Amino acid sequence: MLVVASWYPSGPADTRATFFREHAEALVRRGHAVTVLAPERRFPRSVRSAFRALGPVGRGFARTDEDGVVVYRNRAPRLLPARFFPLVEERAIVRDALRLLPALQKAHGPFDIVHAHSAYWGGAVGLAIAERIAAPLLVTEHRSNLLTGRFPDGVKAELRRVFAGADIVAAVSDELAAALRDGYGVPAPRCVVLPNLVSPVFFSGPAGSGAGTRGLGFRFCSVAGFVPLKRHDLLLRAFASVLREHPEAALTLVGDGPLAPGLRSLAADLGLGDSVRWTGRLPLERVAAEMRVSDALVLSSDAETFGVVLAEAWACGIPVVATRCGGPDSMVDACNGILVQPGFAEALAAGMETMLRSRDAYDGAAIRRRALERYGEDAVLARTVEAYRLARDNSLARDNSRAMEKPCTD
Repeated sequence: MLVVASWYPSGPADTRATFFREHAEALVRRGHAVTVLAPERRFPRSVRSAFRALGPVGRGFARTDEDGVVVYRNRAPRLLPARFFPLVEERAIVRDALRLLPALQKAHGPFDIVHAHSAYWGGAVGLAIAERIAAPLLVTEHRSNLLTGRFPDGVKAELRRVFAGADIVAAVSDELAAALRDGYGVPAPRCVVLPNLVSPVFFSGPAGSGAGTRGLGFRFCSVAGFVPLKRHDLLLRAFASVLREHPEAALTLVGDGPLAPGLRSLAADLGLGDSVRWTGRLPLERVAAEMRVSDALVLSSDAETFGVVLAEAWACGIPVVATRCGGPDSMVDACNGILVQPGFAEALAAGMETMLRSRDAYDGAAIRRRALERYGEDAVLARTVEAYRLARDNSLARDNSRAMEKPCTD
């Protein structure tokens, strides 16, 4: 099969979109031959690298073999900001991919299905390839922008075109599936829910019993990039409120990003001092270790289509406090966590206070068991294979419909 990823880790140390990589590697472990196409163009890091990328060495795609997955990454540079020229950028990477397609087909084809992650841009690339090679197309949507509506009108029209061309559209949560049906015209029979897969790393080791049970004080953790959508500012303000009543509490922030300096300054202004620990970005094994020594995970986002860190926390056996921001709405219940109103530090603080008082009521082993049943490798791959079957059936039905509609030429 050919997997087209709108974004993909640049290498082993890159933690961006690791769930795409985990999914591809899991398919390989189940005996599938998987080729990943990462057509995204990236801004060059320097003037020198820009000139190098524009030359013969920088043209085309670089191939690497990664744990049984063959990955092709685009080496062409991004010369225009996609924020202002989204469709120009999309057309460029579609052209890049179609130039590579004959070589892909020769080396790894024929492809029995094309699986694109996110319609923009991977879905547009996947649709162009699927039409060229007459293969079924599954588009799995992940972007939170589809919940918030933060797309230009031209991009929204392009999204509708891609969704209309897909044989099956999968959403990572019930809330996102509803948004695709209501806002983008995806018919209910062609729309399924396919959650992200949680790495086996998070299911290994004992289910976390929490730092508080070992006399270390209640420890909250957060795992997210320091970007506006994640609302670390609310989390710090909420934690400051909790800390006034529970000075032994602690907060570990796993992640990094452009807002890091401002967040560190805010923490200092709030007098949080050593009660907040900043780890920076961590590999999955260390993220899992941080979760297992925490009492609860906190997600403070304004919007999430899924919230993979929630499922990862449950795989480690710890409950969560999360905002009602999309995906978490149908994932969090009384057995695994607490939901609070998004956008308000007071609501988040109240949820954290409740968690602190009621932590012993949560059964870590039961939380992990439910996570395995919903987001473990076996569960998610079974649903993936079923989505592939539906895509093939719909593709065949479409072909038959087209054949019946052809005019008689006798």
